[in-house]
Amino acid sequence: MINLKQFNSKNEEHLKIYLELQKDVDVTNNISSIFNIDYLSYVINSDDINIGMLKIVPERDNFSIDMGILKKYTNLGYGKEALKKAIELLKYIDENYNKLIIRTTYNNEAVINCSKKIGFTYDIEEIERCNSEGIDYLVLSYKNEKNKIKTMI
Repeated sequence: MINLKQFNSKNEEHLKIYLELQKDVDVTNNISSIFNIDYLSYVINSDDINIGMLKIVPERDNFSIDMGILKKYTNLGYGKEALKKAIELLKYIDENYNKLIIRTTYNNEAVINCSKKIGFTYDIEEIERCNSEGIDYLVLSYKNEKNKIKTMI
């Protein structure tokens, strides 16, 4: 079972996972904000083992998620479960958010497939360019069902 635990910089285990993820080129190439720790930074934990980090980033009426999972725990369903937990958590942070966004490179099939399985969608035309590296990112979004119903009335 996956839990999201508030990141605590004084916790040695939290710092250890943070430093491990910073060394992983696949994570650092695909994540922009996870390493800027704030009150919406979480350690992904499964059965008392820290397996990754997740950060929720406010963006106007939306939120985005940056997530990194240690290599030895990838492709085991942890990312999908962590995303589900983040969606649940968002209901408490801001129940009226418009959508949740994940940005990833086009070749990151693990993130794309995992996200699509829990309801994220994308439009092939919806890309963003990272100005500093010139990389195109695919933008996947999850619309807030509560907000969608509210706006239809």
